[in-house]
Amino acid sequence: MLRQAWRRKRKVLSGWLKTRRGRAHPYDSGWWDREFYASISDRATISQAMPAHWAAYHYASVELLLLRHMRPVGDVCDLGSGAGHWLKFYEQLGAQSLTGIDVSAKAVTHLRSSFPDATILHGGIAEHLSGRTFDTINAIGVMFHLVDDAQWAEAVQAIGRALRPGGQAFIGGYFGWLDRVDVQFNADGTSNKRLRSLPHWRRALHGAGIGSVRVVRNRAYLHAPCSLPESNILMGRALPVGISP
Repeated sequence: MLRQAWRRKRKVLSGWLKTRRGRAHPYDSGWWDREFYASISDRATISQAMPAHWAAYHYASVELLLLRHMRPVGDVCDLGSGAGHWLKFYEQLGAQSLTGIDVSAKAVTHLRSSFPDATILHGGIAEHLSGRTFDTINAIGVMFHLVDDAQWAEAVQAIGRALRPGGQAFIGGYFGWLDRVDVQFNADGTSNKRLRSLPHWRRALHGAGIGSVRVVRNRAYLHAPCSLPESNILMGRALPVGISP
């Protein structure tokens, strides 16, 4: 357990040093189809080398946290749907409707085949949330891939506008105290993962009209022999119009 905790802290601290030295640059969205999706599965959305049973362990640990804290899900939008794990999860919970958004054309083709009754949209979060509203917005394993700060801030605002009053948002990530830290780098020097601090997240969510913001820590990674994604859950609820967080 101590070894895994140190491994994660070392990853964050190493990323902080690289970020301060200006060694990282944001990736372009085509990276997912060019470099990442050699195949599409729950396992592959973590890593092509991830053992299947540890991928299942990771997803199960996040599911348990969500189930402890969610209300009836209603109409659901899943951001960065990838292989469709979270669409299937909410489908099994009786979602009234399902919408998935992904920037990868390969993932979208896979999702449209796997979920013919869902609305699957290809492109960015802000553009496709515009004009739509949902009871539940799920963003597990996606928001830290918005490395560009302006794009990230725009997406947070879009989430706030798309949540119906009382609607729930679930966001997966690290949520520590170091801010704007790039922690995952490609061979060309670009970064595809940026961690933002919990205070930064709170300010952004409150500014988007989302209150009752809190984090549930996921300690499951401490028991895994391999590196698992940052999977703490930040949750909040949309406030009625005119109510401040």
